[in-house]
Amino acid sequence: MVLQLSELPNELLVAIFRACVSADSEWASKGTTSETLPIIIQVCRLWRSLALDTSELWSDISVDLCDAQSYARASTYVSRSRDHALAIHVNCVPESDEIPHLDFIAGLVPRITWLIIRGRAMSTVEQILATVEGAPLLRRLEYSVYQNDHPRQHEFWGLSEHPVVRLPMLRHLKAIRGCEQCAPRLAGLVSLNITHLPPLALANIIRDCPSLESLALPLYDPFVAGSDAEAPSLVEAPSIKRFAVDAIDSLARGPCVPISLPNLEYLELSDDRGYSSEGYSQLFPPPKGAPKSTNPFPKLHTLHLHNGYDFERSLCMPFLRSLSTVRHLLLTNPDTLPVSEKSWSGLQSMHVNTVLYTGEPRTGLFLTSEDLKAFAGARPAVEIIVPDHETVSVDLPFRRVPHGEYGLISSDDVAEEDDGFFSDEMEGMFEIDHDFESDWDDYEDEEEDDDDVYDDL
Repeated sequence: MVLQLSELPNELLVAIFRACVSADSEWASKGTTSETLPIIIQVCRLWRSLALDTSELWSDISVDLCDAQSYARASTYVSRSRDHALAIHVNCVPESDEIPHLDFIAGLVPRITWLIIRGRAMSTVEQILATVEGAPLLRRLEYSVYQNDHPRQHEFWGLSEHPVVRLPMLRHLKAIRGCEQCAPRLAGLVSLNITHLPPLALANIIRDCPSLESLALPLYDPFVAGSDAEAPSLVEAPSIKRFAVDAIDSLARGPCVPISLPNLEYLELSDDRGYSSEGYSQLFPPPKGAPKSTNPFPKLHTLHLHNGYDFERSLCMPFLRSLSTVRHLLLTNPDTLPVSEKSWSGLQSMHVNTVLYTGEPRTGLFLTSEDLKAFAGARPAVEIIVPDHETVSVDLPFRRVPHGEYGLISSDDVAEEDDGFFSDEMEGMFEIDHDFESDWDDYEDEEEDDDDVYDDL
């Protein structure tokens, strides 16, 4: 049975609107709110009425505090969201030390559950953080900068007696290239993603966050500086089930801070170049008294490998093969595929998250459709998952999923600090689409009873 749009029940229409808004993923990176809603409210009087009456649709708000049009439209979203809880994404690149419209953020504090802040410098982010002091519903906080202009005080990380902001309900924190001293107290965290964590602070985090289940360490250096440094004690983290690490240096320059993760279920590693099994064995030592080849993660079922990993010649393969309980493998931009049965004989699925090389002749380490076919022939019991991408032939009999970034660490997380000026790409993240803003102004104030504009379907 085929239904006309005019025959759909209102509840289904609202569900469709909600799905469209959720799928509108570009708003956060553009510094602009969803472009779907302005289209929806133009279609007809019914759609406009349904959208305006559904406060949830207007609760994801992105604002550039330094852009007047962005601020004006965000204010409209706030009004239409009524009393609904809010997710706020703030972009801010002020031309001076004074940030405009901070009172706008302060006025939303009782309703904010998720706050994302992007700024050029940490001094900007610090001012915005200070406005949400004591936010009663804020459970998720993310902030990222391109230059940390605060001095680092690693030895006191996470133990500041006077944090910039106190957030009693905070459960998820992501701090990328920011100042550790500006982070709120961590005691109640369930997940943490933090760049440049000093290795000796790891024990403090595990001690202070007994409920921490997910820990991601982009740009992490596990080695303690100084040739005379004493061997650090083993950090035991029984609560952590998901762990990701992107080590910035594979060559030991001192003793390594080892970590024990007896209940780990998901492990994410990045780039095997130069990182040997010995290095991983230092970071993840086997149980006391067990051989080095012992699996340090007896409950591990999912392994995610980023960038690299030549499965025939990699120096870290002995360590990876010791992870004998792996059943699901996610490969992001791999060099080769683990065709050999020596690599996880109990493997059930392999998600190859990369575009396939289609040029002729083939050069370098690029995967092709033929590589996937060869793997399928050698490991027929393994389900192969590929991205829904134009480089993956529709004739390949593999399950498809959307092509994108998966895992705890994204490519933005491991980008190095900016040298003080934005790149062209970074500048684009803060541009406002003023043509779209003008379109918004054209119909924003139209009367609901204008039959020439809002004809029923």
